[in-house]
Amino acid sequence: MMFRVLLWKEIREHLITFRFAAALVTTFVLVVVSVWVLGDDFQRRRDNYTKISEEAARATGEVKIPSMLEPIVHYPPSPLGIFASGEEKALGNAVRIQRWEVPSEATDSLTDNPLLTAIPSFDLLAVFTLITSLFGIILTYDSITGEKERGTLRQMCATVAGRWRLYAAKFVAGVVVLSIPTILSFVSGLVVLRFIHNINFGSAQWFAIVFMLGAGLLFGAVFIALGLMCSALVNRSPTALILSLLLWALGVLIIPLGAVSLATAFHKLPPHSEIIKLQKVTADEVNAEIDPQFGKEIDKARAAGGLDINGALSTEAPGIYLLDGNPNAFNLYQVLIRMMERLWQGRAERIWNLEKEHEARLREQRDFVNMFSSPAPAFYLRDIFTSLAGTDYSSHASFLERARRFRSGMLRIFREKGYFDRNAIEFISRVPQEEALSEQKFAARQASPGYRESLDLDSLEPLGSDLIPAFESSASTPHFQDTIRPAAVLMFMVLLFFSVGQVAFIRYDVR
Repeated sequence: MMFRVLLWKEIREHLITFRFAAALVTTFVLVVVSVWVLGDDFQRRRDNYTKISEEAARATGEVKIPSMLEPIVHYPPSPLGIFASGEEKALGNAVRIQRWEVPSEATDSLTDNPLLTAIPSFDLLAVFTLITSLFGIILTYDSITGEKERGTLRQMCATVAGRWRLYAAKFVAGVVVLSIPTILSFVSGLVVLRFIHNINFGSAQWFAIVFMLGAGLLFGAVFIALGLMCSALVNRSPTALILSLLLWALGVLIIPLGAVSLATAFHKLPPHSEIIKLQKVTADEVNAEIDPQFGKEIDKARAAGGLDINGALSTEAPGIYLLDGNPNAFNLYQVLIRMMERLWQGRAERIWNLEKEHEARLREQRDFVNMFSSPAPAFYLRDIFTSLAGTDYSSHASFLERARRFRSGMLRIFREKGYFDRNAIEFISRVPQEEALSEQKFAARQASPGYRESLDLDSLEPLGSDLIPAFESSASTPHFQDTIRPAAVLMFMVLLFFSVGQVAFIRYDVR
């Protein structure tokens, strides 16, 4: 009963202060405006994704020659990215699948507003990280020292049965009061998304949204407990404010930003120039191996009697296209493809091995950042939000891994059809292998009314979809399992700061 009386007293006193009014108005305006702007940006990115992916699928469906097949896979924008944009806009969303290159990065951003791309997104995560935590400090930094300076603390401690009840009431009241503008703003933002931007969420996404709200309130509770602890450790309100703001700056700004600076200074990545150098060296090596052997094949074909090559013949570009030619020309192309595909695909694997080493070092650097950020509550809140939104680095890495599996599947189909060896001619021509190597059938084709020596793709029907494996293109789903540890750490911080403050308050000199 006494605890309930104390709790309502503390809540009423908070609600009539200017601090609460400022927290309510500021949080409401920032959340609604940011959700409005980012929701509008998501709509444009979603429309761009639909348009671009449909165009890419249509272009792939119109391919006439197997060697021309270079599909593009896309990563759909996450609607939960409105709440935590994370890495989504910076890392690109499109990958072109090529035989001679293993996907290591995505390109293109779906955002068509350069301003939104250039400036950091002030999303819900930023509001929680900066504003909610700061108001948690401001609400509680003088909860103990203020009572002492007004002369009411001694009286309250003399009449209340147990200081722990008074301290617990102040903590719970702070959490309740801070949750009012937080929940109100959050719900208002969802109303804007649903009824203004007409954005719908699935059941898993709604659960993730509720989890985000809970994580945000837990994060706010960390700073409520921190402010109370500081108030119980010192005797004057200005001192408590300075100490609270210092710890807030450490937990929200200094440690997270300093961890990135330390990582780049002491855990340097190998220069990307190594990969560029390997690309140049391996290209020279491949051409040095192909040119002499292919030159001999050209001489042999000419000596065999006539060399009629239609279309483009190149040993330096992946586009080897041919409509028709005499058997000597087809034989020449067959030799070329068997050489080129083996060598250039092998080159792609060599470059990818170096790319994997670079990615491993990048992961080590990220682990370094995570290790130095571990004392900062803001680090764990970001981890929770981006994991739920699917905008963390691991979600992007998963997309690239799916793109690599897609490429491997496409190459496997090509190999099963013999495009790189026994049926190499059908890889670059719609003329069946047996017909291409027959002098009689070549003569018959030449005599037919529809025969054309030049490349005429318009006269061919599209290949069909049997050469393309299914791509796992589903949008990122919330990684709930990745939120357990950071949520547990935030809860531990609440208990730690609350316990330290409780012990300090029990020994506090109320005179």
